[in-house]
Amino acid sequence: MPDLVGQQLGNYRLTRLLGRGGYAEVYLGEHLRLNTLAAIKVLLTRLASSEEVDSFQNEGRIIASLIHPHIVRVFDFDVQNDLPFMVMDYAPNGNLRKRHPKGEKLALATILPYVKQVAGALQYAHDRQLIHRDIKPENMLLGRAYEVLLSDFGTALVAQSTGYQSTLQEVIGTVSYMAPEQFQGKARPASDQYALAVVVYEWLSGAVPFHGSSTEIAIQHSMTPPPSLREKDPGISPRVEQVIMKALAKDYHQRFPRVQDFAAALEQANQAGTSFYSEPTLAVPSLAPNAPPGTDSHLFHPQSRPAVPPAMKASPLAMDTVTSEAARAASPASSPPPGQSVLTPPAQYPPVSAPFSYQEKVYPRRRRSAPLALLLLALLLLVGGGIVWLVIPRTPGTPSSSPLPGQQAPVYPNVAGAYSGTINNTTAGIDTSMHLSMQQNQGNISGQFRVSLPLTGNGPFTGNIDTARHIQFTVQGFEGNAPLFFSGLVQSDGSMAGNYCSLGANSQCSPQAGGGGTWRVSRQSNITPSSVTPIGQGNGNVNPKHKGKKKR
Repeated sequence: MPDLVGQQLGNYRLTRLLGRGGYAEVYLGEHLRLNTLAAIKVLLTRLASSEEVDSFQNEGRIIASLIHPHIVRVFDFDVQNDLPFMVMDYAPNGNLRKRHPKGEKLALATILPYVKQVAGALQYAHDRQLIHRDIKPENMLLGRAYEVLLSDFGTALVAQSTGYQSTLQEVIGTVSYMAPEQFQGKARPASDQYALAVVVYEWLSGAVPFHGSSTEIAIQHSMTPPPSLREKDPGISPRVEQVIMKALAKDYHQRFPRVQDFAAALEQANQAGTSFYSEPTLAVPSLAPNAPPGTDSHLFHPQSRPAVPPAMKASPLAMDTVTSEAARAASPASSPPPGQSVLTPPAQYPPVSAPFSYQEKVYPRRRRSAPLALLLLALLLLVGGGIVWLVIPRTPGTPSSSPLPGQQAPVYPNVAGAYSGTINNTTAGIDTSMHLSMQQNQGNISGQFRVSLPLTGNGPFTGNIDTARHIQFTVQGFEGNAPLFFSGLVQSDGSMAGNYCSLGANSQCSPQAGGGGTWRVSRQSNITPSSVTPIGQGNGNVNPKHKGKKKR
């Protein structure tokens, strides 16, 4: 297109070129009579047919109706000599790309005001069924008071104009910021959220997540997870990274419901010490993979804590824990079958605070019998005992009396050793490695837990193993974060697998405390402590029956 400086479009004379994009040029225009300045956007196409002109004008009315403090106002639009153009408010302070050049890293405190303003503008447009399609720093202008003004809604206009969409499909949006569904020509409001998350990613790390040719970048947007932000900058908190990664989900269904929800979550994640609790939540850990049926009644519950725990931040390992409403109203489980031991909270915690407790049934006191009846009963017992003593030893084929066998102590599986495996954050879709160094003293276990980036939460743990190979342990809170509770099953090959969650203020699994996922580890080396039997070997002893008190 030839240079239009000095020419007149509508009531404006074009004085100089302000910028050029893939589908439009922007000129500074001066009103012929008012001498006021405006930005004149000229689309790089010609609308020859009346249908194309009508479509452009219809979409232009929609754009002009967007009146929001963070959207560049469109005052007028027209088609002159088959050339479509729009008259917009002039932002004299440039854009955020010029203010923060490529490669510059920004603090989240600087980014948040930009994101909130842009998200507010986008939500306003989305509520009116209009998608921007080309979110990037170049389209975030700075007004006279340095407020952010979102511009270039002309992309949406062009995309929705009859005949123009098919010819400019490949340039509707900027490849580095485009959502996967845009490459299929199926842009939706969540596409703008994805692009805004790419901008935040770029500002935090100094670079967009994907690089290469246009085709290579498009494939990466559709197939490749974004590189970890924390690997580029360990100072970024895990919760902030999780919020951004959720907005960058390949499937738009997995992103935030609205773009303003993304902005709010990002602001909340940045607030140090912010509590995410709403109400106490109880979650029952599910069985480990391949667990035998019928064992779900013996799942372990997190150990109790004192009534007033110290203040905790959300766990960095995960955000959402799947909760069980049935667990809220669950009554104490029935007595376990023979051979199943029950682990109770440590003695230092008051039993009254335990999630489940066994209580003796209280019977009303009965009136004492008469002394004569008691004396008669004692005489009958003495006589009967004497008869048994005299008769039984003299019965043919009957062995002489001997003491009953003593109660045999339980024998626990050997789980002491070093383990390595994977942990899966089911909320953020993050898989990384985890390591356990475990010591064992009969049914008690302890050791060190380590996890690789992008997850954090290294620390010591304590827990229990029972004779039926159920295992549970709690990792102490990492740098003030919530503790992590792991439960699972020891497999016949010595590996372990199960689920984990973050413990809230009530010492129960809580999504507000952080969240959870799944884990699986294999033994790398082992130690054989006393009072245990190696995994996979039979146990000739019969486990003693549970002798707890009766339950109400």
